[in-house]
Amino acid sequence: MEDLAGQDVAAVDQQFATYLGLFLLAEQGIQIAGVAFKESWLQVIRAVAAGEIKFGILYYDFYNSLSKLTHSRFSTVHISRTRRATHLLLLRSARLDKRVAIEKTLSQMHSIPEGRTILARLGLGRWVPETGLEEVERIITVANRLVESTR
Repeated sequence: MEDLAGQDVAAVDQQFATYLGLFLLAEQGIQIAGVAFKESWLQVIRAVAAGEIKFGILYYDFYNSLSKLTHSRFSTVHISRTRRATHLLLLRSARLDKRVAIEKTLSQMHSIPEGRTILARLGLGRWVPETGLEEVERIITVANRLVESTR
């Protein structure tokens, strides 16, 4: 990943995968030159394929959806396994009376076969009760500082 130091990186603005990628670079002390924001993950791939930019940050599910042929056209520098990303299920105020039952069901999914199948399809190990979004906020803050420092 040291090859990214001093280089521009393509990514999609306002996406958690971008924030996490930039955070991981900052955490490893890798200072990039800047971020070329694209409208979509596909445009990130196109920019790298066209030689417009050397490196791109992609959302993992998008990366996995690419064909083997597309994968063969690129060299993957790093795939994060930090497990810092999170999926959130939000419940609107009118349904707060269902919160306890929903949390109980979700928190037990990993212990039943049908639940494990669903979690595997989602790429999740298990649901855990939300205890605060401080880590998510920290990742976004560090990523935004990195972007600002390159402007």
